Amino acid sequence: MTILENFIEGGWQKKAPAIEDERPYIFDDKVKNNIVNNQESINNFDVLQKYKSGEYLHRVGALEFAPANDVLMATSLEPVPQSLWGDGLIIENEITILFSDTNTGKSVLAVQIGNDIAKTGKVVLYIDFELSRPQFRGRYTNENGEDFEFSPNFMRCNVGQYSSYDEDTIINDIMMACADSGAEVIIIDNLTWLESHVEKGEAAIHLMRKLIEMKNSHGLTVIPISHTTKRLLNQSLTINDLSGSSKIGQLIDAAITIAKSTKDPNLRFIKQLKVRTGSFEYDSNNVLVCELNKGDDNNFLHFEPIRTANESELLQPIDDETRDALIERVRELTAKGWGKRAIAKELGISETTVLNYRKRLTNENGYK
Repeated sequence: MTILENFIEGGWQKKAPAIEDERPYIFDDKVKNNIVNNQESINNFDVLQKYKSGEYLHRVGALEFAPANDVLMATSLEPVPQSLWGDGLIIENEITILFSDTNTGKSVLAVQIGNDIAKTGKVVLYIDFELSRPQFRGRYTNENGEDFEFSPNFMRCNVGQYSSYDEDTIINDIMMACADSGAEVIIIDNLTWLESHVEKGEAAIHLMRKLIEMKNSHGLTVIPISHTTKRLLNQSLTINDLSGSSKIGQLIDAAITIAKSTKDPNLRFIKQLKVRTGSFEYDSNNVLVCELNKGDDNNFLHFEPIRTANESELLQPIDDETRDALIERVRELTAKGWGKRAIAKELGISETTVLNYRKRLTNENGYK
């Protein structure tokens, strides 16, 4: 058995040399396989121990520095951050802000993201400063009183009815709630509850430092929800449309936004605006088009992906001639026995719009 194999088999409990700031090991059982795969790069126990204990780092006050090659080697042996949702829209251990105009469904999408991630086994804490409990239930129950069944790992958190707090207190309470629940992902809906003056640079920096500290000290994935500034709804969205100081956009890891289609008000689209890990999958040339619906059981309001499209296509208002042509196509395809979902996909409109056009045909022509 080689020194490396012996270390992997029995050396994981060995005590690392004392470090002034009691820095935890870089390695743990989760990266054992990564180390085995890097045997060619690590050829003796001393080198491995150096990276395991963090001895390669030099410390000056709050700062740590090391040769870039050492940083690359140590990082190569750590777990690689994974995509948690949407083909890279949410990346593990990053701060990804989700923002949009009022009434576009950002809280709906936030809950959907959280529940999807929770179904993979991670504990997700959704901090809801927006809805009351009856309002929340209204989105996730049907007319027969049948509630949607969330993943047991998805937890909703809100401020106690009689609680009073300031911004720093609630951030500290969030950290304690994460520790108590074992949460690995937190969704904060919304950001203005943590800092009421996000438009001011100093306040925004203070808030972002708190969120970055939360991410780094607890190894969390943080998803804050925010609003847009006042803007023309037919213009392309950019990171500059994020409400608050520009410092927020500079300090986050990633940003995604939601907008309504001016062509079909029942459609939404999701667009990436900032990426640090991976690449842009859903930029302005390839936004993800969705429809809001409550599912087959009518008790889970969510975004249903339909297709991808160019953002400019969705921001062009529909004229009367185009609308009349769409209505005629709905009539033709319905007569052929097509269902609403197939028609919506064929014509690039929402299922709700298909139903509305069918109702118009029925009212005007007696067509069924």
